[in-house]
Amino acid sequence: MGSWALGFDYGTKAEAAGLAASTDLVALSGGSANNTKGAWTQLLAATAFDAHAMLLVFNDPDASFNGLVDIGIGSAGSERVLLPDLYLRTETNKFVGRLMVPVAIPAGTRLSARLQADSTVRVIDVGATLFARGFLPPYGLQRGEVYGVFVSSTSATSVDPGGTANTKGAWTQIVASTSRPIRYLIAFISPHDGAQLQDNGWLIDLGIGASGQEKVLLPNIPSTSDNADEPEHQQYLCLPCHIPAGTRIACRAQSTSTDASDRIIRVALYGFG
Repeated sequence: MGSWALGFDYGTKAEAAGLAASTDLVALSGGSANNTKGAWTQLLAATAFDAHAMLLVFNDPDASFNGLVDIGIGSAGSERVLLPDLYLRTETNKFVGRLMVPVAIPAGTRLSARLQADSTVRVIDVGATLFARGFLPPYGLQRGEVYGVFVSSTSATSVDPGGTANTKGAWTQIVASTSRPIRYLIAFISPHDGAQLQDNGWLIDLGIGASGQEKVLLPNIPSTSDNADEPEHQQYLCLPCHIPAGTRIACRAQSTSTDASDRIIRVALYGFG
């Protein structure tokens, strides 16, 4: 893990993006049809320095929905996707989450975002803070690859813990073969799959290896839900790691619930190399 030196001597800089007013985030609208991308919305006209990481903040001022957010760079009309299909499961008028991404963005870059939702007339607020080094590797990582997301239905991979409480279910494949080496893994985990959640708990394993030969990479990630659908139960788990290209990644879970409408979770992965 030598790539992840503390690096406090580099001198951290920070710059806010996506602030429409003194405290407001920028609103993104989904496409005119279900499961289609909306228009690009500018977050920042030009970054002030070479950034090595970006903190994204999401808030939902609208009704509950499943969404995918793209973060893009480039001039208006010529945007290129930097971070594709960041999966969100939102709850009405509630804070969704924060996500730290160690991605390199050169000075002078225009930063923008767009939204896709599983229903029309949906909006999410987004903001970003850029950082120049600090508690990160002494360089920014490259474009992320997304695994386990289904763009056609604006959803992520369902993982079923099975009908026996507090017992690990079968492994569910998230990706058959990673396209690039991964040095930083972000796992999105959401227990918001049932129509009406109850007071449930989960322990979630991420594993690597061929089917039937999975080895646990990260064991017993805890997650909870309650019947108030509290937003903190949605997780972005960020993990420095070394996963070679061509690796199969899978997930399994156990739950306190045996109810098929409440025990299922959704999982999406984002790998940076």
